[in-house]
Amino acid sequence: MSEELTTLIDGVTILSTATSQGFNLRVYNKEKEISSKKFSWEEYGSFLKQSWENYLTKGKKPELAGYTLTDSGLVEETLHFISPNSFTSPSNDNKLPPNRELFLYWLKTQCPLIAIIIEQKEYEYLDSKLDYILKIHLERKEKKENKH
Repeated sequence: MSEELTTLIDGVTILSTATSQGFNLRVYNKEKEISSKKFSWEEYGSFLKQSWENYLTKGKKPELAGYTLTDSGLVEETLHFISPNSFTSPSNDNKLPPNRELFLYWLKTQCPLIAIIIEQKEYEYLDSKLDYILKIHLERKEKKENKH
């Protein structure tokens, strides 16, 4: 469950890996690792939300591990946090944990502002993926509630 994120510096990418303990970030310049950082799931969720808030209210592009992300990198990492690849697997029937569910709802409420701030293509991708994740989550939530 890894994502390669783009930064505003040519040749610098961030490899973000979700684990059961949290997120491991490794920064590469070309193919050489130049730094790394680890976050718990809770820390990372708070960090991403604060990054979005700063971007939306102050126009400050988010930084990750000391490098400014492109809009594409921010969108990919946000989706990676909310819904790691395994979440959308048909064999997975888990709903989102509360912190990621709340972040998803918060992002949806911010969509009018997000549409103004980030590139249109990235906004449309983010919005459609958030809708898809929300649909899966609500279907699973309803299914679990009906079992009880």
